[in-house]
Amino acid sequence: MIVVDATAGQNSFSASQPVRILHGTVDTLPHLTSLPGYQELPETEIAPQSWRPVGLAFLYTGGALVGTLGLESASLGSSSKRELGIVGGAALVTGFVMMLRKPAARPAQGNILYNKLLHEQIARRNQDIAKENVTRRQQVQLTIAPLSKPSGAGR
Repeated sequence: MIVVDATAGQNSFSASQPVRILHGTVDTLPHLTSLPGYQELPETEIAPQSWRPVGLAFLYTGGALVGTLGLESASLGSSSKRELGIVGGAALVTGFVMMLRKPAARPAQGNILYNKLLHEQIARRNQDIAKENVTRRQQVQLTIAPLSKPSGAGR
């Protein structure tokens, strides 16, 4: 019950009000799992398609053709160019197929460093939240609510 006494000169006034006082703990802050506006980036990336396998196949096929024609001797007789065409064609088809193959994923160093920095920032912020929560747990929240007067009681 709260009683209020007021005095002004020779006049005085007194009023009472029954109240309920409740105590509880202060809310704490939740720990963060991510920072608003920031999200993790993939740590691997797929390299773009490369024409390198086809280029190497053309280079090796051309080298084999030049070598075969340069070593061909008139005294040994002429050789069939059919085998050279088959081997060269197989090398070019193999180079083309290797070019169409999906490249392997490789680490994206920039994304890895970004994610590491993001995790460090979240950990640092969670440490600050934990310190603030220790202070908040030492506080007590008081709630004062007026009770209704029993029926029949005057003001």
